[in-house]
Amino acid sequence: MMKNGISFYVNNEKFAVEYPDIGISFNSWLRSQPGLTGTKITCGEGGCGSCVVALQRPSEGIKAVNSCLLPLCSVDGCHVITIEGIGSQREGFSNIQSRIAKFGGSQCGYCTPGFVMSMYSLLEEDEHPTQHTIEDNFDGHICRCTGYRPILDAMKCFACDTDSSLKKKCEDIEDLMSLKCHSKRPPKSLITVNIQSLTVTDGVATWIRPASLGDLKSQLRNLQQEHKCIKLVCGNTASGIYKSKSNFGYFLDIGQMEELRAINNYDDCIELGASVTLSEMIKTLLKHSDESVTFGAVASHLKKVASVPIRNVASWAGNIAMKCQHPDFPSDVCVLLEAAKAKVKVYDVCTGRIVTQSVFGSDGATLSHFNDKVLLSVTLPKLDDIKLKFKTFKVMPRSQNSYAYVAAAFRAGLASDEDRIENCVVVFGGLGSAFARAQQTECYLKGKQTNSMETLKNALNILSDEIKNVTLEKYEYNLALGLFYKFYLSLCDPSKLGYGISSGIGSLVRPLSKGTQTYETDPEIYPISQAMSNISSDIQASGEVQYVGDETPTTDELFCTFVLSDVANAEIKNIDYSIAKDMPGFVKIITGENFPMEVKNHSHYDGLSECLAKYCIQFAGQPVAIVIAESREQSKQIAESVKVTYKNVQKPVLSVQDAIENNSFYPNNLKPFQMGNPDVAFKNAEHVVSGEVDLGSQYHFYMENQICRAECTENGGFKLNVATQAQLWIQKTISHSFGIPSNKIEITTKRLGGGFGGKLCNSTIAGMAATLAAFVTRRPVCFHADLKTCMSTFGSRMPYFMKYKIGFNANGIVNCLSCDVYGNCGSAPRAVRELAGVQRAADSAYFCPNQLYKCYACKTNIPAPTWCRAPGSLQLNALGDIMMEHVASYLGQDPIGMKFANLFKNGQITLQGNLVTHCQIRNLYQNLMESCGIRSRQETVKSFNEKNRWKKRGLSVSPSKFNVKLTWQKYAVLVSIYAFDGSVVISHGGIECGQGINTKVAQVAACKLGVPLELITVQRTSNISAANSTSTGGSTSSEMTCASLVGCCEILNSRIEPIKARMNGKEVTWKELIAKCYAEDVDLSATYTSPTLPSQSYATYGVACAEVEYDVLTGENQILRADIMFDCGISMNPSVDIGQVEGAFVMGIGFWTTEEMKYDTNTGQLVTDSTWEYKPPTTKDIPVEFNVELLKNAPNPLGVLRTKAIGEPPICTSICVAIALKRAVEETKRDRGLNEYFPLPTPATVKALHNACELDPLSDFNLS
Repeated sequence: MMKNGISFYVNNEKFAVEYPDIGISFNSWLRSQPGLTGTKITCGEGGCGSCVVALQRPSEGIKAVNSCLLPLCSVDGCHVITIEGIGSQREGFSNIQSRIAKFGGSQCGYCTPGFVMSMYSLLEEDEHPTQHTIEDNFDGHICRCTGYRPILDAMKCFACDTDSSLKKKCEDIEDLMSLKCHSKRPPKSLITVNIQSLTVTDGVATWIRPASLGDLKSQLRNLQQEHKCIKLVCGNTASGIYKSKSNFGYFLDIGQMEELRAINNYDDCIELGASVTLSEMIKTLLKHSDESVTFGAVASHLKKVASVPIRNVASWAGNIAMKCQHPDFPSDVCVLLEAAKAKVKVYDVCTGRIVTQSVFGSDGATLSHFNDKVLLSVTLPKLDDIKLKFKTFKVMPRSQNSYAYVAAAFRAGLASDEDRIENCVVVFGGLGSAFARAQQTECYLKGKQTNSMETLKNALNILSDEIKNVTLEKYEYNLALGLFYKFYLSLCDPSKLGYGISSGIGSLVRPLSKGTQTYETDPEIYPISQAMSNISSDIQASGEVQYVGDETPTTDELFCTFVLSDVANAEIKNIDYSIAKDMPGFVKIITGENFPMEVKNHSHYDGLSECLAKYCIQFAGQPVAIVIAESREQSKQIAESVKVTYKNVQKPVLSVQDAIENNSFYPNNLKPFQMGNPDVAFKNAEHVVSGEVDLGSQYHFYMENQICRAECTENGGFKLNVATQAQLWIQKTISHSFGIPSNKIEITTKRLGGGFGGKLCNSTIAGMAATLAAFVTRRPVCFHADLKTCMSTFGSRMPYFMKYKIGFNANGIVNCLSCDVYGNCGSAPRAVRELAGVQRAADSAYFCPNQLYKCYACKTNIPAPTWCRAPGSLQLNALGDIMMEHVASYLGQDPIGMKFANLFKNGQITLQGNLVTHCQIRNLYQNLMESCGIRSRQETVKSFNEKNRWKKRGLSVSPSKFNVKLTWQKYAVLVSIYAFDGSVVISHGGIECGQGINTKVAQVAACKLGVPLELITVQRTSNISAANSTSTGGSTSSEMTCASLVGCCEILNSRIEPIKARMNGKEVTWKELIAKCYAEDVDLSATYTSPTLPSQSYATYGVACAEVEYDVLTGENQILRADIMFDCGISMNPSVDIGQVEGAFVMGIGFWTTEEMKYDTNTGQLVTDSTWEYKPPTTKDIPVEFNVELLKNAPNPLGVLRTKAIGEPPICTSICVAIALKRAVEETKRDRGLNEYFPLPTPATVKALHNACELDPLSDFNLS
């Protein structure tokens, strides 16, 4: 029976939706209809966790799910709890919200509600989780700001085995909390009804929920007979990977069908229905793990599949179905089930028969065509033979929530004496769509002896022959053989293995993370230097803060989306939008051809980039049109229907090497710069080495995507609310493009959900898109880019390629160097500006009296790079460390000691010609060496490496020097005091990006005015109240904004003091004093802009040590410990500053180890444009032990309020992680006689490191 709507509960409130849009996600409905915008959206793929809510299905418990993948219709009859439902500032915050806020676990705040809801859901499932359970719970979340440590600490306070120090910290925090914390839990009995059938349609598609298996079969038969296009839906998680739009007319929801959710435990097997989720499967197998050798191993492996919110709704059957539809999909589930001897039951819609199949093989389920078949259940036999050995492996680009490079599962039955293999199963995933079972290897091993070198060598050769024709990748080939070797070693008697060989058996096991934070404060200047959390962290944790995309749209608001080119280096032949203009919601399309004549087609005020390409396409992802529609979803759908054809398509120039080969450069206005006399120094150098460093790009991964809302104003101008670090640049761009004066352009920004430089110059693209759409429609328009657009269009960190030559003496003291620096400036010449800063950035922690640098700006077909946290400084500081490592390797010296000998000291001259003063780098280096016991740890690492052939450790120390100039930034500040109650409001020209600028501003104001912090509010940034303020960047915005604020406070104090003096020393309250000032006509508002300081500059110093462990056979690794000592002068807020150190360092870990931007060499398209392919660090990629110390008693006489810049500099020390990994690789190569120097692979991914080892499995893998 057709029904015209669905109903469900959100936070105990019932909602009814008539004629629901079948294709819409619950997240889209949630954010737009009831306006519950605390739940965020970033990737739309279930890969970042910002969208997590708690879902309670009928007669089930509460579970965390990704609302961006949850179809709206699937929540019919369910209860959803969002961040708004568990606590607020009005009703009191929940303990989870309060703890993550007070622990400093919320910086920009955009990801925070997702973390909170995952923890809430876990506590609903398990009131007494362990710390390990809690750390495992956040595998589906990304936070770019914090480095995760404070988030994990806050959450582990809820553990039944909480560490005593965490418990004490938690108790201290809760004693100080002003609001009563509570947990607003909905009654579990709210939904206990039986599942009812459901059929709804939106005129395009129909959603059907069969009430029973019989009903499902009947529906399928009827629809098949009518040749309808059908999609079975359980968790809908495949849509996060495969986003191509298919014309499904019917969606059959089987996620809640009782028969398909059944779990039956029999004497000889466990049977799981097709809709049993991966989480339920894990729990079931763990519960019965003592009944089968396979169950525990399968369950442990399944925990590595996707993430908790995905596994909570994704079914094992959906994973198999995805493998059938997409043969290249690396299905762990298929590998595991095949090795565990599982059988699946399949219903044939055409014949009505139910057949039992294996997973792989000629008659396997993975070869079935599921357009006419349905998986019903899987049976896992109980294999309890103690002689049975079962092991599985999954090697990933990242520690968790990632596809596998290669997955493998092995099962072997041993004879009673365990010295002979009676049978064996060898299963692989990731070696090509057609390969799964190594059957020839299995046959050979049957009856063979273990502990036999002959058996191992023959098996490796046979396996090599089986797989070398199915995979073209050297890494996957070597890895598959390495995993088999691991399994074979596990079958052997350890006492019969050679020295150190048994280290190859196990995989790396990550311990529970921990860390320390050490700093000092100065109570005499409180609240300056006082450690406190972000002033808005509580309401960030409750989802009450508003970002641009959270504002309620007006009734006439429109939405726009780019149409992007999918090739580079071509010309536009035609843009066909004939289908688009007839689609629902279509309003208008703007192209380069119909671009308004009165508007300049520029996306930046420099006029060097087109807003919309008219003829030529420079890069894949370049906007060619703007679609305007009634809703965001409609604008995206319409944009996808626009067809662009091209002509004169040329091979794209993508890399620096491509540019050199094609002689593709921008006019070089960058003159070489040098100090000393490098030519003479090289002639006299005792030793000279040369090398190359190739450093790729990095996406900023701000959690809040690019967004701007624009509307026309009554005076012929525009009003914008935009997520930008650079209001001034957007104002200039719109003024330039529309030919209107700046005073007709109003721009506001309250806060950003992360920036890291990505919302500087390229945010003008979003600003122009929204403003242009508003101009042509005369209606408010919102432009909100998705992740793919942000990654493909808006640019990323500039790639660098550097050729160096360095001269030094026998002691490793460097005397001369020369370097050619090539910057990949992409498709727009404005990126050349970053190369202009090379002279400042190249002056790293090491002194060299004779230097020469030449810079080359490469013109390529990638989006114009933009500034990204420590632009240039990250790469050039690393260059210094890499060169030192090269010198030490050449001389056979310890690089740690040699680095110290080359460090800067007071009295030396920098590359920019400045005299070094107040230099802390040697002090920091020595303190770290002593406090962290580096020398003894080096010996421990050496001993470990001698004892373990297939596990290695590496330790590295890296210093950094980040040069800061206070010469270009200026920020206007307005401070007003209200006469009625003495409260203070501040508006300033800096932008809150999560770096804590508003918190520091409030602290300084409270100190300088002598009022409680609670009286101060910091309002949004506006180009009206803070005119002419420069962009927020360079790590000095907080510093310079506070300088302007101090000026405001001095002005106000100079007005207030005479009134106070006339009160004859009478004790009066602040409120009474301000009332008196008002009565006597004192101006209680002041504005001030601190002047730039043309000659003022200083350096920020830091030192970090990383110790890593590396699995030689797989390339997997983990950071066992990181110690960071940083000089930030007198910290304005140690809690905020340590958060910046940790966050920057972890972002650097991503740059050096997991984040890789790859382009299709034929089309120029970015391949890694999703969370499936692009892998920022997650909670288990951070150091196991993470220690941070701020240098004590180190005031900065050259900075504002004796502080130093902190947002960017710490990322420069993260090179120590990559070098430590390289040390581990050097150790394994040394074992095999490979002693030649080799360049650091960048990024040092699992794959790149393994390739650098140069393993030859057929000769290197042995038993002795």
